[in-house]
Amino acid sequence: MLENEKIVEVFDFNDSSIGDVDNIYVGKVDKIIAKNDIAFIDIGQSKNAFLPLTEMQSFQELNKNTIKQGDNVLVQIKKTAYGDKGAYLTRDIKIPGNYAMIMPFNKHIGISNRIENDSIKNELKRWGNNISKNKYGIVFRKNAESLNFEIIEKEINEQILVLENILKYHKNLKAPVCVYKNKNDIYSLVLDLLKLPGKLSVYSNNLDVVSYLNEQFNDLYIEFYDNEIVFKENKNRKINLENGGNIVMDKCEALTVFDINTSNALNNDENTITNMFATEEIVNNIRLYNISGIIIIDYINMSETDSNLIKDLLINLLKNDRNKSVVHGYTNLGLMEITRKRNITN
Repeated sequence: MLENEKIVEVFDFNDSSIGDVDNIYVGKVDKIIAKNDIAFIDIGQSKNAFLPLTEMQSFQELNKNTIKQGDNVLVQIKKTAYGDKGAYLTRDIKIPGNYAMIMPFNKHIGISNRIENDSIKNELKRWGNNISKNKYGIVFRKNAESLNFEIIEKEINEQILVLENILKYHKNLKAPVCVYKNKNDIYSLVLDLLKLPGKLSVYSNNLDVVSYLNEQFNDLYIEFYDNEIVFKENKNRKINLENGGNIVMDKCEALTVFDINTSNALNNDENTITNMFATEEIVNNIRLYNISGIIIIDYINMSETDSNLIKDLLINLLKNDRNKSVVHGYTNLGLMEITRKRNITN
């Protein structure tokens, strides 16, 4: 994603560990820790995934089978792998769609909380009960409030076909293998981007993505881009600023620290200018490299008035971030503290 012709976010759906929430796998049980009711499953990623052996009651009632080491098991990713932790799995699988989610092990008919109109909720629930016939569960998403039942039913029938094929053939496959890759992470991403101000154009170097998005968004400009965008993780801890200052970034398990420095003894006004340049660069790095969790900024000393100006600038710049960030303000040691939710798609 570009702002003022500058890359601020990159979305790479070719990375198997990015955008893999809702992907379904036939995994192999590598290890079971019975006392904690957990299992570690090999799904073909660099780290074994984590599977709790106790699920929702509705799933437990329909699935009495226990698993043991060496078994193949059908699982779905709920949370993507991050850091030294593997993906978080569930056996209560679902097939997500633009209008609804279909669940084979849950007979519940649910409605998104984002649909507020009671008459629409009642109509969707009545219609959902009629088409599910208690064979599977359905949760209707926000887009279903259009009540375009012809389109919704077409999508649900496609989802059911995918689901039935997975349930029918997965036992014959050699684990680990991905049996379903969710395209709706791309769909959801474009929906989020459409909420931002300005006109959105989409460029992709994947023809399947271009074709899929053209089917979903009739009025959106989408084009195949036959060049690789060169994007490399910043391996250099030091980031130079336009006015001669610099930022040193240290990322560790618990938090990320940005330390702003200058080689010259400057007066307060020059310190504040350096801190302004640094704030813009830090926010750009936070978004570009998807830095999350606890973030600490050690600014060059300023007056109280200028410190408040920098805080306001930081808050304003983070408004463009699609991820939720909270600027907690300065600590007793004068360090700026931020927390940011992690975005799994960039």
